[in-house]
Amino acid sequence: MCLIVDNCVAHKYLTQPNEVRNWLDADVGSPRLVIGGGLRRELVQNARVQEYLLQLSQNGKLRSFSDSKVDARAQELRAMGLCVSNDQDVLALAAISGARTLATDDGNLMTDFRNPRILDQSSQGRIYSTPKINRSSAGAVGARPKRHRHLLSHTPSCGLKSK
Repeated sequence: MCLIVDNCVAHKYLTQPNEVRNWLDADVGSPRLVIGGGLRRELVQNARVQEYLLQLSQNGKLRSFSDSKVDARAQELRAMGLCVSNDQDVLALAAISGARTLATDDGNLMTDFRNPRILDQSSQGRIYSTPKINRSSAGAVGARPKRHRHLLSHTPSCGLKSK
């Protein structure tokens, strides 16, 4: 099961304990983080993210796609002029890898990720984002609803078979 983590949330999801890291570190369902192209170059700028990527790679939990293929597809997406975001590299990675679950807080990227003219949606794209806290019903200070946890267990395989 494959997940793309946008650079804008990588510091939250790839450098500290949370639902995404718990899922990636688990031995259930063949979890994989997908990287390549411009997104790979962005992610490795953060030393803590780079360290975690190395750990995932060593554990067989990182799927890496050709930078040149991802970059070429991103250029095609730019030329099409359909994107409202500036994240053609993330969309290209999704197109090439088949990953249809994306962790991001970028509203424009969310719109593009769900646009069938940009990304084939033979399997519906899913967005894992930081849950909004409803201050009146959040309960204890710092409590966060876990309303997106289910997305990780239903992440499309991007060509992998579950264990």
